[in-house]
Amino acid sequence: MPIYEDETTTREALFELRKRNLCQVCGGKLDVFLDADKGKAFLACRNDFSHQGIERKYEPTPFEREGYGAFNIPTRREMMEQELGSERATKLIKYEGVVSLSKADAMEILQTIWPEAPELEVLKAAMICHHYGLNPLMKHVFLIPFKRRQKGIVVGEDWVTVLGIKATRLIAHRCGDFSYLGDTPRIMTEEEQKRIFGEVDNTKVLAITKLKDTKGNEAPGYGSWPKDEQPYG
Repeated sequence: MPIYEDETTTREALFELRKRNLCQVCGGKLDVFLDADKGKAFLACRNDFSHQGIERKYEPTPFEREGYGAFNIPTRREMMEQELGSERATKLIKYEGVVSLSKADAMEILQTIWPEAPELEVLKAAMICHHYGLNPLMKHVFLIPFKRRQKGIVVGEDWVTVLGIKATRLIAHRCGDFSYLGDTPRIMTEEEQKRIFGEVDNTKVLAITKLKDTKGNEAPGYGSWPKDEQPYG
C-alpha cells in the first residue's frame, strides 16, 4: 500500500476505495491518512502501513441470487409488468427466482421475451440456462440481434446469445468465494501496460481484472478493444 492521491486519484476517490475494500494482506479495514511531509492524503491498512494491496470481496446481490423473487409479491409483479408488459409478466410470473429451469422452461421464457429470435439461438440459450442454473428473468442470459455489415453497409441481422456479467460472476461464485484485487476490473494504467506488456499501446483500450480465491490463488485477466474500431452490431 499506501495509495497516495495524485492527478489520477483524488482524495474523494481514496475515500470511495476505503468504503468498498479491505487490506489484501490481513483483511483489516482501510483508512485515509495525511502525510504531513508530502502534504498528500493516502490510503493504507489501519493495522500496518506496510501491507500491500487492497481487495473487494464479491457478494451476489439479492437480485442476482433470486431475481424478482428478492422483492415482495406486489413489487415483483409491478417490476415485471414495467419491463415485460402485463401479458408476458402474467405468463412468466411462475418462473421468477427459479434457478433450476428445464430446457423447455428456459425456452418458454426466452421465446416470450424475444419472440423474434431464431429457434436455434433460443435452443442454444436454453441449454446454457439448464446446464448452468441460469434464468433470463434474472438478467443472466440475453438474446441480442446484431446488424450484419459488409463494407459498412447493413446486409442482415444475426442473433447472438450473450451471457450477462451477473451470470459469469454468479457461476464463479458457486465454485467458491473470490475477491477483486487492486480496485479491478478497470482500465489499465500506462505503468501497468509497461510492466506487463513492455510497452504502452495507445491504439487500444485495455482493461485488467485480478481475482483471488479463498486459498490465496491469484489470477489476472486482460482485455482490449481497438479505439478506432466500430463495436460489433
